[in-house]
Amino acid sequence: MKRPTPAISLAWLVALLATGVAIAHADLASSNPGDGTIVTARIDHIELVFSQAIETQFSIIKLYPLVVATSDHGSDETSAQDQDESDQEHEEQPGEGGEHGHDDDHGAEDGSTHALLDAAAEALVTRVLGLDDDHDARVEISVTPATGGSERITLIPRAALESGAYVVMWRALSADGHTIEGFLTFDYRPEHAD
Repeated sequence: MKRPTPAISLAWLVALLATGVAIAHADLASSNPGDGTIVTARIDHIELVFSQAIETQFSIIKLYPLVVATSDHGSDETSAQDQDESDQEHEEQPGEGGEHGHDDDHGAEDGSTHALLDAAAEALVTRVLGLDDDHDARVEISVTPATGGSERITLIPRAALESGAYVVMWRALSADGHTIEGFLTFDYRPEHAD
């Protein structure tokens, strides 16, 4: 039996490595605002950067205000802005961010504002991501690019965001034909100029 030549072995190795890249699915590589952050600067757009191009015309991307329960009994609801002000460990860093998949605990500590936002977001995403008749409940956004594939997706709110917590959710078709779902949360606490 003949042994493969180094050139054939190298060709097989290259083919295997290329296949590994091809089977990898798109993930959210970064976002601005970052996941779980408290944002004090004005937000005029939200940026999602995926590891592969996303076909925006075949994807669903939504922005919702988020309401979380704050009492031990779960009866009082308020925005995350009213949560404990000491929860500042996730201050916004430009370009920082990740996303939540279905089996991800998102690195949020139990009881933290981030954990409360994640729990509320997960329940909301489950209820509304596939809805078509939710225009009154969500924040209207423009998605750029509107068609075609791109790794960088920009969401532009059509009106100024109010102070409070938000969830960005998506069901996106990546260029490799796979559908991915995820969400990220942020707490918007704009500083008012006096």
